[in-house]
Amino acid sequence: MLKRVIVYGIAFGSLSASMLLINFLNQLYMHRNFISAVPTLGNIFILGIGVFLLVKSFMVTDAETPITLGKTLFASLTMALIAALCNVAVYKHIQSNQPVQFEHFKNSQVQAIDAYIARDTSLVTSNMKVEKRKVAIENLEEKLKVGTYASFEIQMYLSLSMIITLLVYVAKKKR
Repeated sequence: MLKRVIVYGIAFGSLSASMLLINFLNQLYMHRNFISAVPTLGNIFILGIGVFLLVKSFMVTDAETPITLGKTLFASLTMALIAALCNVAVYKHIQSNQPVQFEHFKNSQVQAIDAYIARDTSLVTSNMKVEKRKVAIENLEEKLKVGTYASFEIQMYLSLSMIITLLVYVAKKKR
């Protein structure tokens, strides 16, 4: 069981991480259209398909003891954790080994912050705009740290895995 979980986790985690690489290396974050959303949505679909196939493989396998919801949930959460760690490793790789790409991403986010502040009519004085920009840049710096990204990825993958596992398990048990 553990070998299958690790194989599924690395396989679907690598596929998911490739979507992250595609997003950064092709600078898809620069445009707001459907093509730029494909890698982000792809991560969700890839994990969903991986969890579905893992749970289905557990339910099809003839074992001496029947597979329980607890075992299935634990296996899918472990697989999701492995997949999330693959994404975190690729993010760290991009941040460390592709500084030009990462700085380009960071600069595009700063430009978006500046454009938003320039359009904000609730900020009357220039001091308010400067202060809001400063706070927004600090928040951006915090969000771009590897630890913050890892926390977000792990939370997203574990919650999505739990939901899909419960849906698939209940649907398969009804048959």
